[in-house]
Amino acid sequence: MTLIVTLPILICSTILLPLNPTRKWAHRIGNFWGRSVFAVNPNWNFLIEGKEHLRGGAAVIVANHESMSDIIAMYLLRTNFKWLAKEELFRVPFFGWSMSLCGYIPLKRGSIRSARESFEKAKKYIKKGVSILIFPEGTRSLDGELATFKGGAFKLAIQEKVAIIPVVTTGTRHIIQKGSWKINEKNKMQIKILPPIATQDLIEADENNLRHETREKMAKALHELRLASN
Repeated sequence: MTLIVTLPILICSTILLPLNPTRKWAHRIGNFWGRSVFAVNPNWNFLIEGKEHLRGGAAVIVANHESMSDIIAMYLLRTNFKWLAKEELFRVPFFGWSMSLCGYIPLKRGSIRSARESFEKAKKYIKKGVSILIFPEGTRSLDGELATFKGGAFKLAIQEKVAIIPVVTTGTRHIIQKGSWKINEKNKMQIKILPPIATQDLIEADENNLRHETREKMAKALHELRLASN
């Protein structure tokens, strides 16, 4: 499926680029790819709550990170966004090439220069009305519990005066577990989009408080989802 969608993404990102500078059409093909992966796996059941919270314009979307399958899951949101993702993913044949063609933003770990460049690209997209999606933990969780959040997403939201939209997922780590490419044939996944957290009145000194507030809300929502699914 990834190979099949690479060609139309290439067309949308090159030939049609003058008509589509934010590469929204290419991203829509990515959305189609994500939904198709679930469609061809009928034993993957999923439930999404809170889609109404994505209708307020550009935002910084932050999600917990349990598995590689989180990437597929986020396409189920059906909203226009650009990933800010680790540079290594962009080197994966076809998959990574498609990410580049969609205009997603690579980030080289440990590089201040790369972080600065990625930040500036993200700002430009936000100014054009495109949301940015970030995994604030920075890497996949080993046990499904939230790790410490990094500050970049919250600094970006405060500087650009856009809302933080927290998204929590459960069940994705059972589809593809960390350290493995083996796909489980049967799984139940839940996605919950929480209400936006406004940043209009915040300054950069509020970054830590915003990060803590977001993490607390996501941890609570995750706990509630897991209790309900047991």
